[in-house]
Amino acid sequence: MDRQGLPVSGISVYALPRGKDIGWSPPAVTDSEGRFRLSLFAPAEYGFLLRWKGRTVMTLDRDDPARQVLAVGPGEHRDGIEILFLRDAWSAVQ
Repeated sequence: MDRQGLPVSGISVYALPRGKDIGWSPPAVTDSEGRFRLSLFAPAEYGFLLRWKGRTVMTLDRDDPARQVLAVGPGEHRDGIEILFLRDAWSAVQ
């Protein structure tokens, strides 16, 4: 979702491993409601990279998905993880 709380479709979501020797999982793409599903290697911690319209943008914003940390354990299933799409950051680099 974006800062206005609106879902954004068509964003590729990559799990960014926070340690060495942790494999990268295939990305997921958000649907019309902004939902996505990733399968991650565990135990590990992850941030997230978003790719939209052929670009990936990382910012200094504390809400940037790359700066978030999500820890997952073996066999753990998580629902309701929200990742903020910083649409204004994409607009700034056009």
